[in-house]
Amino acid sequence: MVDLAAPQSEGRRPALGTAFALAAFLSVAPPLLLLTPLSLLLLFSRPRTGREWFWIVASAAGVVRFSSADGNLVAAFGAFAGAGFLAATHLLRNQSAVIRGLVAIVVAAALVGAWTWQGPIDFGEVDRQLEASLRETLPATLRYAPAAQITAAVAAIPLFVHLVPGLVALQALVGLGLAWRWYHRVAEAPLGPPAAPLAAFRFPDPLVWGAILSLALSLVPLGPVWSRVVHNALVVWGGLYAVRGLAVIAAATQTWSLPAKILLGGLSFLALPVATGSIVTLGLADVWVDFRRRAASQSEGRNSDGSHSS
Repeated sequence: MVDLAAPQSEGRRPALGTAFALAAFLSVAPPLLLLTPLSLLLLFSRPRTGREWFWIVASAAGVVRFSSADGNLVAAFGAFAGAGFLAATHLLRNQSAVIRGLVAIVVAAALVGAWTWQGPIDFGEVDRQLEASLRETLPATLRYAPAAQITAAVAAIPLFVHLVPGLVALQALVGLGLAWRWYHRVAEAPLGPPAAPLAAFRFPDPLVWGAILSLALSLVPLGPVWSRVVHNALVVWGGLYAVRGLAVIAAATQTWSLPAKILLGGLSFLALPVATGSIVTLGLADVWVDFRRRAASQSEGRNSDGSHSS
């Protein structure tokens, strides 16, 4: 039986972790943000095998299926981000997938912004429709929650709508990363090196100045349009440093047993706001402290002392 996930060069072992991440992403995020870059990457990698063509057809069919369901703006953003990532992969081969993904979503955001500026879609009307839909559906969704929580959630709807572009951009960045991972499972001759595992995830430290600048600009009255751009940029920066914080935790818990990891995840979920803030702070601190390199140096020092003493 032919494995449709793994190329010959990577053996027959199933990519269960990546497959689970793909399934989780497709269940909670717009599928176009993953399927569009996957189909484009495979199509422009000179496919030769049946496995590659299977995934090209499957992902392209998904793009067609979800283009109307995900909405015009999300469909356009997904198309621009996928094309931008493909172009960045060709032009910025020496850059990491994170940098290429950031370039792609910045280009996609600029193109969508230009399209809606004088185009057929009124961004304000999209906001109003989304807010009205949430006000109608959220109370029913949370009907078993305490009344105080329902009231707080409804009161937070305008803030959520305000930050939706940043959340979609962050989902697109995750979708690009997952598409890149699965692309390397499928393609016979991928365009670049595979992504590192989560425990090794990092990006250039100087990017922290982008987050600092965004935070500083958020304190300046820039007008409704540019203030919203800055606020949504902060959402993306926060997501990036949250993933970096998770990478530090993943590296530190590599030797833990599965039940211990599940217990840590459960406790984090129960204290989600505190855990999220702590993870973002950990990711930011890693820029200066570099926890993983320090832990590796200490481990090497202990091993060296042990070898000398013996």
